[in-house]
Amino acid sequence: MNNFSFFLIKYKQYLRLLPSYVFTLIFSLLTFFTHAQTSTKENITVVTEYYPPYSFLNDQGELKGCSVALVKELFKISQDDLNVQVMPWARAYKTAVSNKNTLIFSIVRNKIREKKFYWIGKIDQEKNIFWGLKSRYKEEKITDEEFYSSLIVTATDTSNYQILAAKGKNKLYQVTEITQGINMLLMQRVDLVVETKVGMKKRFDKEGFDFSLVKPVYELAELNYDLYIAMNINSDSEIEKRMSDAYQQLVDNGKFAQIMGQCDN
Repeated sequence: MNNFSFFLIKYKQYLRLLPSYVFTLIFSLLTFFTHAQTSTKENITVVTEYYPPYSFLNDQGELKGCSVALVKELFKISQDDLNVQVMPWARAYKTAVSNKNTLIFSIVRNKIREKKFYWIGKIDQEKNIFWGLKSRYKEEKITDEEFYSSLIVTATDTSNYQILAAKGKNKLYQVTEITQGINMLLMQRVDLVVETKVGMKKRFDKEGFDFSLVKPVYELAELNYDLYIAMNINSDSEIEKRMSDAYQQLVDNGKFAQIMGQCDN
């Protein structure tokens, strides 16, 4: 018997002495690491605010809205896990700007934000209006002089605030959430609040306010925006492509138009 044959016999005898659970353990570890290497996806953080009709809580406390429905379909196609975090806009915006692989909706695309995000796709176009109390403003529209002397309430870090602050012609009062501003308007602590017609009506309905107390009194063309789904500019390119491809699939198969038909601005 040569040395190799002797070694082989001894090796087989040694293997027979090992408990069966050792083989099970080795196999399990190999399976785990193989699976981890081939199927791991980076987690995507998803943030938004309460922004009717795009995202809001229904009477059952469920997060609804056309943008929410769109993002759910987007994640179904991409096969990523979806967990939407709802927070005040200023915090949602800061989270998306500061953290890679963070998706945010519904965000206005403007020059100030252009290079801070990867823009996945357009959601809708909205028209913002300045609202005042009917009891104060008798004329259909206020003059430019009245407008620029008015105290306007806006939510922090919204596109409305960014545009108006950049113009530098208005007195602005910042709040965390625009419903706070509506309360201030009704208490006559501010002159104007800026919001879309659909958004204003839904906020009044939710809070039980009388919508007949307010009226649109002024408009600025700069506050007519395109709303988007976007991601932090430093996000992984694979994720950006996966989301962009999923968005385009929703457009091509007609699902996008079907969902966004729910939002009538």
